[in-house]
Amino acid sequence: MTFPNPMTAEIIFWLSLAFLFYTYAGYAGAVFVFSKIAGRDVRRGYIYPSVSVVIAVHNEEQYIERKIESILEMNYPRDRLDLIIVSDGSTDNTLSLLESTARKLENIHVLHFPERRGKAAALNYGIARSRSEIIFLTDARQTLAPDCARELVSNFNDPSVGAASGALVLTGRKEKGGYSYASYWSVEKWIRKSESRIHSVIGLTGAVSAIRRELYEDLPEGTLLDDVMTPMRIALKGRRIVFDERAVAYDDADIKSPKELKRKIRTLTGNFQLLRAMPELMSPLKNPLFIQFFSHKVTRLLAPLFILALFLSNLLAWGGIYSWLMIGQAGFYLAALYGLNPDRRRFSTLLSFPAAFLIMNYVVVKAFLNSVSGRETVWARE
Repeated sequence: MTFPNPMTAEIIFWLSLAFLFYTYAGYAGAVFVFSKIAGRDVRRGYIYPSVSVVIAVHNEEQYIERKIESILEMNYPRDRLDLIIVSDGSTDNTLSLLESTARKLENIHVLHFPERRGKAAALNYGIARSRSEIIFLTDARQTLAPDCARELVSNFNDPSVGAASGALVLTGRKEKGGYSYASYWSVEKWIRKSESRIHSVIGLTGAVSAIRRELYEDLPEGTLLDDVMTPMRIALKGRRIVFDERAVAYDDADIKSPKELKRKIRTLTGNFQLLRAMPELMSPLKNPLFIQFFSHKVTRLLAPLFILALFLSNLLAWGGIYSWLMIGQAGFYLAALYGLNPDRRRFSTLLSFPAAFLIMNYVVVKAFLNSVSGRETVWARE
């Protein structure tokens, strides 16, 4: 076995460092600057087309009544709004609660799968029964702001818009250790806002989004990332996918770490699944959002390889400044391991970044192993 000579190792080191910088900071900065230079506004207008709110649920007895109440409190004309809820093999009291509510209120349609088939199948089934112009997609757990539908639908006044995504606002306290989902999502919203001003975001917010009914295509059963596959299909048709922070859904930020980790693993497993299902997304000739897609999604999947390359090339380039850089790398990962303990309150802020970095890349590796081994769960409730 031959090893790279020191000069080759140095080149690999700096290329790897540049790639990782672009993945975690450079792209966010570049898309923000470009959005200021070449951004274009959406021609919003308060219009009131017919809207179907479609929700796929599985064992959501804890949240479903609160969710329905939240939808009915939205200030959208009631005669232009209906609600379609698909129970995907629920085994708790979800179905009985839904049927009881449907008997009391108009414009609520309850559908049911006796056996669990997954979120994609449930969405296909519900949307197929809608005759509305706009499909409003949301999840069971989150509540919606009163003007959520009105603000989100206003984006469809612009004929170039095929889908619109709202903002998820996290309430409650953050996880100890500082690397909570709330921190991740605040950065993600910032990137999406910039992408939207340039042209389109890559994915929809599952808790609050809407699409033109005419542009929806049935999802393959077992799809993990319906909120990325659907908008990317719409983007391939030449329509914009926009982000509107005026349309708000609320969720609790106090999400326990094991649940947060499980959700992120499933999401990134879905990214690998998406690349297999839609290889055209990796073609600059076919995908008008190729740069955004590659920079926002694919670089994160490649990051563990470049982290390994950075570490090994640093070892081979040992000497001078590279010795200090190696010490810095070692210190960074030791700090990350120390910071993973949620009881390290004294240094929680200082250690939150290395801990989050380690977690994010562990999740990518775990998702890749799930993907290659075929361990892809169709839909799991948190």
